[in-house]
Amino acid sequence: MQSETRTSGKIRAPGMGSISLLVQRLSQPAAMLTTAASVTLLYAFWIIIHNEGWKEWWLLYYFAPITFPFVCFLIERANALEAAPRWPWLVDLPVLALSITRAFYALPIISGHALFLTYAVLTTRTKPARISAALVLFEVACLKILLWHDATLFGGMAAAGISAAVLVGLKRVSQNQKTR
Repeated sequence: MQSETRTSGKIRAPGMGSISLLVQRLSQPAAMLTTAASVTLLYAFWIIIHNEGWKEWWLLYYFAPITFPFVCFLIERANALEAAPRWPWLVDLPVLALSITRAFYALPIISGHALFLTYAVLTTRTKPARISAALVLFEVACLKILLWHDATLFGGMAAAGISAAVLVGLKRVSQNQKTR
């Protein structure tokens, strides 16, 4: 019979503690920054090796930067799985799915970059996640407004605002149910 371990008041199956410990360590600001920078650099190297010409530059200045706040976002959310309920993923997953889908299919009205980055700025709590998302959102806004004259920025930001409001509303409902 396998034994169970108790971690922070929760019973965990054997082996889960090591994943939890890894996520907790990655959630430390220095580790989060190092991990996000490493993954972003690896993605940039992959872009350089597998692409050339204008596509290489476009991927490097538009797609590589979003990797940093994306990794920070994922680490923060993975850490929150330990202490918080899993229902916030009911909002996170559609936002992530739409953002990623937008990279492959031209969906009207919404910028996937603006959607994810605005949502990350509004819903993350760690400084690395929030600041990196804000900086990359500024870059995306400059590119879309000044260079490309692309109005999808505003659709993405609006959709993110609505999604963040839904998340906040769900948190309030959950907190009210706990106090009853």
